[in-house]
Amino acid sequence: MGELLRLLFDAVAYIWPFRLVYTGEEGGYYVCGKFWKKVGPGWPWPVLPWFMEVRKYPVVPAIYASKRLDLTLRDGTLLSCTVTATGQIFDFNLAINTVDSYSETVVELTSAVTARFLVLKGKADLAPEHWDSVTSELTRRLNAKSKKYGIKISGVVFTTFVFNPRVFRLMQDAGVGMEW
Repeated sequence: MGELLRLLFDAVAYIWPFRLVYTGEEGGYYVCGKFWKKVGPGWPWPVLPWFMEVRKYPVVPAIYASKRLDLTLRDGTLLSCTVTATGQIFDFNLAINTVDSYSETVVELTSAVTARFLVLKGKADLAPEHWDSVTSELTRRLNAKSKKYGIKISGVVFTTFVFNPRVFRLMQDAGVGMEW
């Protein structure tokens, strides 16, 4: 009986002719599958089932973290780092309709721009007293690249930053036998 009731409620919610967009979200009004306009939070937006749809996405700032980057700097120093970027949608249509997944795009773009930026630096350029200028320049470069995807980057933070990390072998050399 509970499953039937749940199915009934889901059917009514699907056919219900109004959609709500909540605070912290923006919605895209789609008519016959084509983007028509952006809608904001507030009033219930009318829809005709099967012909119109309101898709909602969060537009509040979010933190996107890169995977670990292992880079060789200009002076031959090995650098291992991870970086986080705070990003927010500023153009709904660009962020949602021109790229498959804007959140994955921000992560990949952050990794690529950071790697390209850092490999052109030397160890002396990345000393702690230069971090403010490094992060502000990196934020500026990320904003220049992410603008075409409708994303604004408001800050970049290095979560790990290690020069010349030590490598620990998990397996021995192939020529040496292992004893169990």
